[in-house]
Amino acid sequence: MCILDTGIAQEHALLKPALHDRAYCVPPGSTPADRNGHGTQMAGLALFGDFAAALESKDPVVLGHGLESVKILDGSYAPATSPRTCAETTANAVATAEIGNGGPAPSARVFSMAITRRSGEGENGVDGTATLWSATLDALAAGTDVTVRDDRIDLIGAPDPEASRLIIVSAGNIRGAVPQQMRTEEGALDPLLLSDLSRIEEPAQAYNVLTVGACTHLDIVPDTPLFRGYRPLVAPGGLSPFSRTSVALTTGAITKPDIVLEGGNMHGIRLVSRQALRPRPRGPGIPGGRRVLSAGP
Repeated sequence: MCILDTGIAQEHALLKPALHDRAYCVPPGSTPADRNGHGTQMAGLALFGDFAAALESKDPVVLGHGLESVKILDGSYAPATSPRTCAETTANAVATAEIGNGGPAPSARVFSMAITRRSGEGENGVDGTATLWSATLDALAAGTDVTVRDDRIDLIGAPDPEASRLIIVSAGNIRGAVPQQMRTEEGALDPLLLSDLSRIEEPAQAYNVLTVGACTHLDIVPDTPLFRGYRPLVAPGGLSPFSRTSVALTTGAITKPDIVLEGGNMHGIRLVSRQALRPRPRGPGIPGGRRVLSAGP
């Protein structure tokens, strides 16, 4: 599993045995070290999943895959504003991983990138049309390499199904969501309201990548006075209130996300207050917490 992110803590006791010195860096003048923490957390989740189950079991943990890390962001967890830089950095990261360090190559490789161009004030995700970044991912997934020139990409050969790549990309998160933003005009809570209006973020609109959104099966409220009166906003199996979608895309050309995985629930109290809750799985680089929910920021 090749993580394209903010780097990795290479000496982490639980990650190092699976890394095999396959930690690389694309930003000039930087190192593979993770100064942000996000890349290490993603690597831990990719390797172990929710670590709570392993901690609660006496059985040995058997790993069926290893890790690679390519740093594409240095420090700040935010991609470059230049479309060319995003596209070029991603293409270079894929090539860097495939060139490797001279050691044995993995038998198969899956690329995972939980990095998106964040929506801001006056901009809500993408409109579904291709961008330089998404087109680069489309070409890489189709089995060709690219060079980036100004506002376009050039293919270095025809797409080759035998060289196709599985690239997993996040649909993007809804940040700072509160239940009040999910109320209908009649005042009822509708968890899908905000997700339907929050468009996926670049480059999740790429046709050939596997775009991942979020569902949730977390519905247990911590049994403490702090959370008395709270209730789950989403029923188990529903769309996570933090997941973006393509419902609001005007082009209607794509339907994203392609799949959904656990992404957390939200608990709200009707009249007194509200508090967003997110899953905090125990894993490398991730603070320990309940397997169900704990208070988020």
